[in-house]
Amino acid sequence: MQRPSPETLLYDLPVCDLYVDESSQTQHRFLLIGGIIVPTEKAADLGDRIEAIKADVGISKEMKWTRVSRRHLASYKRVIDLFFRAHTKPFDFHSIVVDMSKYDNGKFNEGNRETGFNKELYQVIQKFRRNYDGVLFNVYPDYRESSQPPERTQGILNAGASKLGDRRYLPFRRFHLRNSKKTPQLQLCDLLLGGLAFRVNGHHLAATASPAKSDLSAHILESAKIEDPMRDTSKRGKFTIWHRQLK
Repeated sequence: MQRPSPETLLYDLPVCDLYVDESSQTQHRFLLIGGIIVPTEKAADLGDRIEAIKADVGISKEMKWTRVSRRHLASYKRVIDLFFRAHTKPFDFHSIVVDMSKYDNGKFNEGNRETGFNKELYQVIQKFRRNYDGVLFNVYPDYRESSQPPERTQGILNAGASKLGDRRYLPFRRFHLRNSKKTPQLQLCDLLLGGLAFRVNGHHLAATASPAKSDLSAHILESAKIEDPMRDTSKRGKFTIWHRQLK
């Protein structure tokens, strides 16, 4: 596909923040990577609202899926409802599911597991680009150890967009790793992704399954109107799931 000429590039567009996280990266069949998109001008308010819910019940630590318990279940649901009942647009969640039992890093990634993960991260971020063609992006993944500098990842994302004929000039304006302990927007992403992963990986069927996690997972999927998380949803919407078909 021919690249757009400088005269046709789009520069002055509204900016949205992408908060990206991963779940079940080890010891589980399915890896999930997902993110939420929110207008940059609304992102701080979202963070404040999440922190206010936490303060209301005395939660001082970060909210995360591994900490879901019966004691604070109602507060976790309030944060989830903050997402589903919001009128802000765009304010959506998109995810990919990768069957790791079919993933061959030796064949496709020169035996490098990190390379494989980065490829899937690339896929989910590029999905946001395809779905929202009238905005630019600040990308904020949860912090993780990586040998690939953030600026290189940003360059790869922008190069991919240009190769595919995207008319936006550098659609990915920022790519900064964030600490989820200090980023409540990432905490919301972790909960949405964790609730989906809990069902996709069949944890709800275990005899030792946490009743609180089962309850919150069901609340998330019911709010998203997802009957079967093992099937793809539509490409666009409030809450989408994409099962990657590996080649």
